[in-house]
Amino acid sequence: MLVVVEARSVNARYLELKIRHPFGAAFDGMLRKHIETQLSRGRVDLTIQVERTWPRGAEPPQQHRASPVQLRDDLAWTAFGLEPHQVEDVLDIVLDVQRIATQRGFELSRPNPLEILRFTASHRSPWIDPEREPPPFLGELVAAALDELTEFRRAEGLRIQAELEQLAEALARQLANVEQAIAGESERLAERLTARARELCARLEAPLPDPQRVAQEVAMLVMQGDVTEEQARIASHVAAMRQLLCTPARPGQGKTLDFLAQELLREVTTIGSKITSHVGSAIVIETKGTIERLREQAQNVE
Repeated sequence: MLVVVEARSVNARYLELKIRHPFGAAFDGMLRKHIETQLSRGRVDLTIQVERTWPRGAEPPQQHRASPVQLRDDLAWTAFGLEPHQVEDVLDIVLDVQRIATQRGFELSRPNPLEILRFTASHRSPWIDPEREPPPFLGELVAAALDELTEFRRAEGLRIQAELEQLAEALARQLANVEQAIAGESERLAERLTARARELCARLEAPLPDPQRVAQEVAMLVMQGDVTEEQARIASHVAAMRQLLCTPARPGQGKTLDFLAQELLREVTTIGSKITSHVGSAIVIETKGTIERLREQAQNVE
């Protein structure tokens, strides 16, 4: 008996299992419990294929030398992953369905050959004696396939961790550049507002307002454009992100990274709406792009 176990997975928010095997529902439940003990998220496809066996007392067909035409036909069936008897079984079922439909007064259209091939390929399964139990070594094969899948996911996780660390370093440098670009932002804003007030009074040939009143208005606008609080929260979020990337792996770290990235994006966007420096605005746009890439990678972390 030839048994092939294949385990594949792609990223998903929760654990989604799709299991295909010919051994019944009881064995399916055992497989699900075994997978859930090793994996906590992702869409996992586990397929068990068994070489076709012959009924008890039956002998396999005699081997014979295939003619070139027969060999070409066999290769054509192999290309579809099918055998002629599988299509014959499907055709028998189709004829039964049409006969029952006719008896009930329904008229069904005949499927075309391509539809039959697609259906057979998607629903093919090796013929197994219904009394046969799973072979005793099948559990070891499934465990080996899941171990290999887990090791592959772990290696991929290490690559994602390295990329996240690089993005975090790039983010820290960009945020430092933002701080340098907006240094003296309050003074520049005060000077700009005072100059505009003088220009407007000169254009209207009106006397300058009370200097104390102008100072109060300028101070209020400068306070509204202050980004000190945003900078403090950004520093806290970046420190938390670096600490998280250095801690041992555990469930829930991906959600924490995603949350920190959302908060960073919110704070950086607020800074971009307040500052007047063109250089600072360009750096803010670059920083937001880095945060978006970080969020994309955080979606792949458990």
